[in-house]
Amino acid sequence: MSRSFAALASTLVRAVTLPLSARQRERTIARHLNRLEQDSLARVVCPRGSLRLHTLRSAHCASAVARFFTDEPETLAWIDTFVDGSCFLDVGANIGIYALYATLNPTLRVVAVEPNGINFGLLVEHAALNEIDERLIALAVALGARTTLAPLHLRQLTAGAGGAELGAATAGKHAGEISFTQTVLAFALDDLVRDYGIPAPRYIKLDVDGTEQDILAGARHSLAGVESLLMEVERRSPQDIERDLEGPLRKLGFVEDEAVRAQGSGRNRLYTNTRYVEPAH
Repeated sequence: MSRSFAALASTLVRAVTLPLSARQRERTIARHLNRLEQDSLARVVCPRGSLRLHTLRSAHCASAVARFFTDEPETLAWIDTFVDGSCFLDVGANIGIYALYATLNPTLRVVAVEPNGINFGLLVEHAALNEIDERLIALAVALGARTTLAPLHLRQLTAGAGGAELGAATAGKHAGEISFTQTVLAFALDDLVRDYGIPAPRYIKLDVDGTEQDILAGARHSLAGVESLLMEVERRSPQDIERDLEGPLRKLGFVEDEAVRAQGSGRNRLYTNTRYVEPAH
């Protein structure tokens, strides 16, 4: 139904501007779109403050804003537990929903990693829109097992879309054909922290559509200082989860908090570090 109404609205706008010259018609439509976008900025009121977010960049963005509190309430609840003054690393930050939510605690440092250029652009716009600068480090890179150049395969060229795959594309893992392949810098997290001074994270969220095991392999040193890790495991079989994710995590001292598994979206699992030592102040 929404697609039918969108097509009708587009036809009406074209019809109304038909008497104009081609140049004036395109300028008028562009200004109309800009006004619609500004008029539709959403204000999401949260316990610690409010966020302003774009809703008209795509259906994905509109949906993310509309379901801000209901899509992944377990993620929001987890972020609410973060210790003041700590660092949160959001890997696969998309348009920045959860990274921005974390910045509402003014004591937190937030690092948002998003290699998809389309999503990254809107993430930065959202940071500017909410006047967040030094406390949010936004990086247009990927994380992996080692530091290298790598192909990022995009299936949808729209803001807010997921399903991108780093490295060799896996046929059948995600719906849709590859629309575009973007070359990105991929870093091992340990290299990023050691060589570039990125704050060592106390909390990590992984939402990366299939390369979780590579990220864990490149973050063995950093994970020693991580208190908890929230990871999306959607589209993975129990066997894959055990072999690629939970087995390696157990070796590093992480155990699943099973109470979180059935909460909210059901896509995420929370792992806590039994070897975590509170840093001395």
